[in-house]
Amino acid sequence: MNGVMDLFQMAAGFDDPAIGSQQTFRAILKAMAHPGQVVQIPNNLSFPEALNSTSAATCLTLLDYETPLWTDLDWDNAAIGWLQFHCGCSIVTEPCMASYALITNPSSMPALDEFRIGDDEHPEAGSTLIIQIDVFAADSGRIGLGSGIQDRLRPAVSGIPNDFWQQRHAQTGLLPRGVDLFFTCQDQLIALPRTSRLE
Repeated sequence: MNGVMDLFQMAAGFDDPAIGSQQTFRAILKAMAHPGQVVQIPNNLSFPEALNSTSAATCLTLLDYETPLWTDLDWDNAAIGWLQFHCGCSIVTEPCMASYALITNPSSMPALDEFRIGDDEHPEAGSTLIIQIDVFAADSGRIGLGSGIQDRLRPAVSGIPNDFWQQRHAQTGLLPRGVDLFFTCQDQLIALPRTSRLE
């Protein structure tokens, strides 16, 4: 009976799964094409408290039974069951096992080199990190440069480790290997693909 009640109480996901995933996928593509720019993600879904709307929409759109996920959430968190139910993804115990990572407490996140970076023949096998941020601060922080960045963009994110950008800079020497980064804040997304550079 408890399992049945849990299903009834579980957040429903997209109001319309087909439309919601299509809108979110287009927004993700826009963010990847314009690294460092803030992109709005449609907020037409119900999701667990541990997530923000953009993280939830991104997971619903990109995760499936073939995409192992690592997360810093406790195993008994309601969001774990929600992700498994709606996405069908498996939850793995080590960052190096994950195609995707959902990080809700970035201040204590693992180092970037603990995640998959792919190889020269299969760089797409690198992990994609979905990092929840409390605040995006406009016109301050790191300067984004590289493919898809026409202007000097200055996305700033809060709560990440002090050496995070040094870790990210170190991976530029590994191209085309590396990790893709999605920073999410409420209904907003900033993408930094592995091909983008930071000055």
